[in-house]
Amino acid sequence: SDGPNGAGAWLAGALPQRAAAGAARARQGRHALAMLQSPRKAYVLFNCEPEADFADPQLARQALGAADFVVGVGAFISPALREHAHVLLPTAPFSETSGTFVNIEGRWQSFGGAGRPLGEARPGWKVLRVLGNVLNLDGFDFDSSEAVRDALRAELGERCPEPVRAAGPIVSATPNDGGALERIGDVPLYASDALVRRAPALEQTQDAGCAELRLNAAEAVRFGLGDRAHVTQGATSALLPVVIDARVPDGAAWIPAVSAVPLG
Repeated sequence: SDGPNGAGAWLAGALPQRAAAGAARARQGRHALAMLQSPRKAYVLFNCEPEADFADPQLARQALGAADFVVGVGAFISPALREHAHVLLPTAPFSETSGTFVNIEGRWQSFGGAGRPLGEARPGWKVLRVLGNVLNLDGFDFDSSEAVRDALRAELGERCPEPVRAAGPIVSATPNDGGALERIGDVPLYASDALVRRAPALEQTQDAGCAELRLNAAEAVRFGLGDRAHVTQGATSALLPVVIDARVPDGAAWIPAVSAVPLG
């Protein structure tokens, strides 16, 4: 389960190929990468920042820049949102709204907001409901997050997440044949969402991550690297400090995602 509510998202049908309760969609959608590789005329960005929440930020910004209309929905405004969004709709952070998590054990864990949303901000579910009403879509008539939760539980019945062990042997990675390095690009603990990315105290800790290239000594020698190295992704590049780390396996380079992103 990816994140605190990955299982809940699957049960609710937040997938391009499945609806709620695992029902097949008559018309399948596109996953996030496909929507960037084949640019859409319009995008709705819900609690995501183009420079920090995509595996390829440059591709995301190119797709958004080519769109006719972009709606940014969230509690914070980043430089990329200011650049690309035609409309910004303020939402409350998680602490000021109610909702429900479903963990991989199948436990439903509901919570309430600790305070009222600031100014004209509204809970995210309410913003989506109003957008659905404006577009005359079905299924957007709920008056509370609890009503959304109860409707989903009624549709699911007894269904719940089931842990499944994948069948078959474990396949080892292909040995490096002298070509390019495989990137290990994890997201640092305090770069995972818009709130912690803007917490000055957290960003001073080791868990915040930093923009650097880590690889073992043998690979550094093979590529003739010194103290710094140029890395590229698409049409963008950066000069990163090189750190020798014996924990990084042969044929791989560790470059964390969401490093040193200037956010508003």
